[in-house]
Amino acid sequence: MRIGLRESDSGGAVASAGTIRAGRADWSLAGPGKVADFDKSRPIGHRQAATCIVTLFSVGADSGASYCKEDVFTMDGAPLPASGVNAGPFSPPVLRGRNARDDGRPRRMTPLMRRVEVACLSPDGEITQSTRFLPAMRAFEEPFAAFTRATLVPTERGLTAVGDLWPGDRVRTVDGRFETLLWKGSTMLVPQAGRQDPAMGRLTRIAADALGVARPMHDLVLGPSARIVHRACAVGRLTGKDAALIPARDFVDGCGILEIMPPAPVEICHLGFAGHEIFTANGVEVESYHPGPLHELGLRADYLELLRSCLGHLDLSGEQEPTVWPRLRRRDLGTGRAA
Repeated sequence: MRIGLRESDSGGAVASAGTIRAGRADWSLAGPGKVADFDKSRPIGHRQAATCIVTLFSVGADSGASYCKEDVFTMDGAPLPASGVNAGPFSPPVLRGRNARDDGRPRRMTPLMRRVEVACLSPDGEITQSTRFLPAMRAFEEPFAAFTRATLVPTERGLTAVGDLWPGDRVRTVDGRFETLLWKGSTMLVPQAGRQDPAMGRLTRIAADALGVARPMHDLVLGPSARIVHRACAVGRLTGKDAALIPARDFVDGCGILEIMPPAPVEICHLGFAGHEIFTANGVEVESYHPGPLHELGLRADYLELLRSCLGHLDLSGEQEPTVWPRLRRRDLGTGRAA
């Protein structure tokens, strides 16, 4: 793109012609014997002969750096394209380069997608299975990222690994009831995958007896969306409740509770019931999946419909019943131990 410049009223010397180079923050002009850097460009039009006001730094051939006040230049050639919300009479030029397509419009980053497996118990007793590809967003990742396959939960058949559970199995809750598992969702946790949330590449390992005798009974490895029951005086002062649900990763202390990055992809999953349930995993109280208040998901209507299609056991047409215990972060409470 060729441009022509004229001197400002202050008499600052500038190059008479040159080539403009696109960039995110700076524009550069290379002219005979001079190099001028454009900073803080303020376009005031986008017609074929656009007029812009810029702040110009000029370096002369004698190697003396001089500062020129705002100069006016005209840009000759094709009209400057605009796109999206920037389209309008005062749109800045859409620059060419690796961040733009050949037609001048900005290049859109391909959204990161995550493959998930869903198994759901239908009202007639049939188990439906499906494979979906969902956006790699927190609202879509949380339903699939709580437990590893080896996690042990109490069922009618005794302690059973999560990897062996299937919709229709009955899981024992902490208050002694047996609830039917209606939904199970799983995905792969891939360490150091580009562009994903870093938390989706890490697990939390709780050593045996780290939280008390037989809590957990064996080392417990949890996914990034797992929450454990935490009882502390601070919970009562803050919420008026006896306990709260806090992400397991908040308890990492570098001693009995560690954050680990697996050397290879690991399958992780979550469990869903008709309501929000508390049960034990290796002896530690954990929660089943619950979406929480729908407005906190921050999803537009089409994304909410997509999430609804994956959670066949829940009615997301309205607000959900509250969780058994409030959800908090450990930093809200200070230090303490889980119970």
